[in-house]
Amino acid sequence: MFANAHSRLPGAGAVAEARAKAFEAYERAGLPHRHIEEWKYTDLRALVREVAPLAAAPDAAALARAKAAVAQTAIEGATKLVLVDGVFARDLSDVAELGHGVEVRTLREVLENPANEERGDLLLTATTDAVTSLNAAMVTDGVIITVADGAVLSRPIQIVHVVATSSASFPKAGRRSP
Repeated sequence: MFANAHSRLPGAGAVAEARAKAFEAYERAGLPHRHIEEWKYTDLRALVREVAPLAAAPDAAALARAKAAVAQTAIEGATKLVLVDGVFARDLSDVAELGHGVEVRTLREVLENPANEERGDLLLTATTDAVTSLNAAMVTDGVIITVADGAVLSRPIQIVHVVATSSASFPKAGRRSP
């Protein structure tokens, strides 16, 4: 799947190299199984029988389903940031309510921006954890929230991830910066 999707994944140069390193780390480790202490109760080799293709960008129908789901799960008083099948849905999000000192960007925008190329290894880091490395290799989008020093949030942020396509996968990158 990585070989087939590699050319369609966002980012070039250092980002593509970081993806390749992350996938190599995954290949070395393989899927977690019960003989690995942290996974002794969850054997992914037994659970994952087939690999779903990467999710496409959500269409109008998926966005409509997501809008209905967000209305049901929204926390009153929170600023919502919505992802649909792993893709940041700016139109369903409350970005304007974040205020001064808070910036929201899509991971895709950052990965595709040549100015960020030198940060590719920071955004898509291979680790000794196979699942994290696989996600880093295959991630296509997400949301990056940057809060400036001294900025104060007036409302909590609620990140809502709606799964609108059940027959696709959407790896995610997770990283918290200091």
